[in-house]
Amino acid sequence: MSIWLAVGDESGNWDALGGGTNGGQPLAVALVAAPLQDWRDLETETLADGESVADRLWQPLPLPEKYLAQERPDAAHHVMPALQWLKDQRLGGDWSLETPPATDEPAAVQLWQHLRWLARHRRFVSVGVQAPLDRVRARFGSDDPAQALGALYGRLGAWLLPFLGADAELHLSPGPRSEPADSLAVRRVRVGNGSGARVHGDQRGLVSRALDEARPALRRLGIDDDRLQAGTLGPLLQGQGRLDFWLAGAVADLGAALVCAAHFPHYALHLDAAALRSVHVCDFDTLTGN
Repeated sequence: MSIWLAVGDESGNWDALGGGTNGGQPLAVALVAAPLQDWRDLETETLADGESVADRLWQPLPLPEKYLAQERPDAAHHVMPALQWLKDQRLGGDWSLETPPATDEPAAVQLWQHLRWLARHRRFVSVGVQAPLDRVRARFGSDDPAQALGALYGRLGAWLLPFLGADAELHLSPGPRSEPADSLAVRRVRVGNGSGARVHGDQRGLVSRALDEARPALRRLGIDDDRLQAGTLGPLLQGQGRLDFWLAGAVADLGAALVCAAHFPHYALHLDAAALRSVHVCDFDTLTGN
């Protein structure tokens, strides 16, 4: 049996879903999947310029300090701080995977190299879905981000598994986002760590919702639903050498960025979806239909 690991991340302001905000702002969810051995091999994989993928992604992009002010001191590679910097420096807009951005700024060049590496990878596949906030809320009848994210992760996992082979087992690890303790969804279930503290979605049913959504879909396809498992990333990485939470999460973050760059109209940079050969974005209505 081949064991695949799919690591997730989300993009867009999912806090707004739980805050009662209406509107058309885009939200996205992505999974980056590969056989477990290929995840292990990341520590020896290199970029086109010969630099180590792992060494690059274990550290933030070389941005000015003010753009990294909200990042953890030990943070790994994260695309979001670069987005405002790209806008401020007028380095965003239309990008091509064929040629690097017309600048010598290391942060822009490195970000392009990392996106290109994942978008053209032969063994890693990125799958995602995106929709406006109001459509996400209308579909799931809820302003609860953890439940909506769990449902989308589960649906993506169920969509992906049949393409991995008859003997494949998929371990799904949703992104470990946290939520404001004063959001409506958190207050309703009376979960919190004190005033102002954020609460992790996996404490509020994100993982169980992913399984609840995925397994009936797999059974309808005649697939043993035990072939899809879900949980937090930590236990899945035990005994996997130098592959860690930060490295896997940084790769998933790049996958979410690729979905946004191809489909978010106001994203800081734009890429042609047809050129992203290892990125597949599902139609929201098709994925979430019964």
